[in-house]
Amino acid sequence: MIRHIVLFGFESYPSGQSKEQFLKEAKAAFEELPRYIDCLKSLKVSFNINPNESYDLMLEGVLSSADEIEIYAKHPEHVARVKQYIKPFVSKRACVEDRKSTR
Repeated sequence: MIRHIVLFGFESYPSGQSKEQFLKEAKAAFEELPRYIDCLKSLKVSFNINPNESYDLMLEGVLSSADEIEIYAKHPEHVARVKQYIKPFVSKRACVEDRKSTR
């Protein structure tokens, strides 16, 4: 199993939405993805509660293999959420992938 962990820092939010509203909406939208993307075994979305750090949101997906990361990344449901919640507002991104222990 592979853990695909992505951190996002946002520089702006949709007009009329607070940071908290935006992050809650993004969290709900991304957490639906395992229903649509078979290779995505699970997806956990968390907020950063430390105001001294510059990343706001963390996604932790679990996939069976590294090859499935590209399938997930190109899936239309994922692409639509990235287009709506990430691309217009993100200022920084970091990604780490590792092997998840099966113990």
